[in-house]
Amino acid sequence: MAKPRAKFNARTMKKWIAQGRGEGHGQDYSSWLKVPDVPSLGYVHRIFGWKTNRRHEFMSNNEAGYFYVLDWCPFVTDIREQFPLLPLDETIAIAKDQGVKHPTDPRTRCPIVMTTDFLVDVQRNGLITQHARTVKPAKDLCSERVLEKFEIERRFWFRRGIDWAVVSDCDLPIKLIKNIQWVHQYRDINGKLSVCSADIDTAERIMADRIRQGVPPSVSASDCDNRLGFAPGTGLALVRHFLATRRWSVDMSKLINPQKSIVLLV
Repeated sequence: MAKPRAKFNARTMKKWIAQGRGEGHGQDYSSWLKVPDVPSLGYVHRIFGWKTNRRHEFMSNNEAGYFYVLDWCPFVTDIREQFPLLPLDETIAIAKDQGVKHPTDPRTRCPIVMTTDFLVDVQRNGLITQHARTVKPAKDLCSERVLEKFEIERRFWFRRGIDWAVVSDCDLPIKLIKNIQWVHQYRDINGKLSVCSADIDTAERIMADRIRQGVPPSVSASDCDNRLGFAPGTGLALVRHFLATRRWSVDMSKLINPQKSIVLLV
């Protein structure tokens, strides 16, 4: 069952602005909308980000999937989710110019602050550019009302010279996302594994040699646990760590099955 949306009015907006929502960068950013603020069918996600060193909150599987792609991309330097289109007066004026209704809270009848799902910083050749991205199921892209709200977003970002685009579920690389999900929480293993750096190096050599011989990661990891006296599961956790940190390189577009052999590229 969907959770009720927090009622929005001028008091709510003032309170959220005072809380610093929609402000900051990296670890200091606070998203405009939090999980309790929006309707949900249960597909909410709270994910600790590699790049930002903070917890991100997402309202759908598609948003979470796109986040994994961004967090994996080496060119992305900052990810801000649920970014508010402020000042509110500006989006109201844009809607009026379009001749369409600005989104409102159905209970208070007050105009709501619109958000863009992601504002992303990308660094290439020493230059940082910003990109605004809205994530939406492909089935909703034919809705006239959805397109009206998209146009408000597009014009808002166009005024700021920021590239804006829609990402649908059809655009998401599912195999890559599943692979990133599998390794994501093991990028930092401090506090997760009771192994020293020397043992990690030894385990890497043992498992890499076996994997290059075609032995599946799960089998290589289990053999390594037995050989080095690790707690069961330690070797496989290290496999995920080596992949997450790019210490090992594989074709991430191919779905990783730890029970099947993989090809180490480096």
